[in-house]
Amino acid sequence: MKDDMAKRPRINSDHELRSLCNVGPATLGDLLSLGITSIAQLATCDPEQLFRELEQVSGHQQNICMLDLFHAIVHEAQAGERRSWSYYSKLRRSKEIL
Repeated sequence: MKDDMAKRPRINSDHELRSLCNVGPATLGDLLSLGITSIAQLATCDPEQLFRELEQVSGHQQNICMLDLFHAIVHEAQAGERRSWSYYSKLRRSKEIL
């Protein structure tokens, strides 16, 4: 797992996407590798599609928490409401139990 994390692109910059609550250097690198370059563009995306595309681009299976993170950042891009990715993890887990 450590090796997979080391391969993720990490970009330190003042990019506008970094203003989102859950976007750090590694997530910014992931978004840019998916061709997402602005908050407005992110607002038009489907979190599940981003997750599938990241698996294709990276060439390996992503941790399911990455899907939760995509839900959080797309929601913030659309609604301006900041929520932790863990909020979406709880929602996902409650749906899995049902």
